Amino acid sequence: MSGRRGNGRAQGIRSRQRAAAPGADARAASGAGPAAPGPAGMGGRLRLGVIDVAKACAAGLIAGAAVGVLGFLGGMLLGTADLPSGIEGAKNALFVIAALLLFVLAGMLLIKGKKAETFEADENGWRRHFAVIGVKAALGGAAVGVAALAIALDYVQFLLR
Repeated sequence: MSGRRGNGRAQGIRSRQRAAAPGADARAASGAGPAAPGPAGMGGRLRLGVIDVAKACAAGLIAGAAVGVLGFLGGMLLGTADLPSGIEGAKNALFVIAALLLFVLAGMLLIKGKKAETFEADENGWRRHFAVIGVKAALGGAAVGVAALAIALDYVQFLLR
């Protein structure tokens, strides 16, 4: 084994739990009653994880909408200047962006374990936006949001035919 004591994120969450409830461990050890579950407990951690995934998907939807507008304008300018060509351009741009995001995510998953991670979660305020999930899960959520928008545009294009 590498001799590491554990996951840095888990240690950070544990230290935040101790800071949030300084006497909770002493109360539980003395038998004075169960320690009150904090926001980072199992249920709270799951809730925070779901919120983080929803934030990542929303970020993907917002970024996808911006790329979709640019793709729509490009499709209108380069196409036949009608609604179906604009929708086709936006859909194609969104599918390309979703594919690139998934390609980067696959590369991140393949490299795991080959070299140490250089990304520090507490730098740049990452934990301010995502309490539980890491970079890979956030990137995957953003890819899901962009792909969902592309699929919706594909369905709209299908209905227009």
